[in-house]
Amino acid sequence: MPYIIETRYSDCDFPGSCGECDISRIAVATLDEARRITAREYREHVHRFMGFDTRWITESGGTIGPLPDGTVIEVRTAAWQDLAPWPQPTDPPYRADIIAAFNGAHA
Repeated sequence: MPYIIETRYSDCDFPGSCGECDISRIAVATLDEARRITAREYREHVHRFMGFDTRWITESGGTIGPLPDGTVIEVRTAAWQDLAPWPQPTDPPYRADIIAAFNGAHA
């Protein structure tokens, strides 16, 4: 099951809709990847090298924040169809292609 990790300012009223309050939005294929990216985002915004325990992020996702700099990191599940820029995501493209296309469009 794919995950989207979205980092945004805590005072954003409509996350994902305007683009101005979004810092980053990354899609990954597994929960382990979601935990790794979340830990990286946390360290980047808290500016500490301390470890961050991401085991509490479950298969259904989770939210961290607001952090001291005002950001919120949200991990949520997504359907493959929601990530794909083409009408039938189960046809020729593979999952890696779907993730790459989503991340390229949201870079």
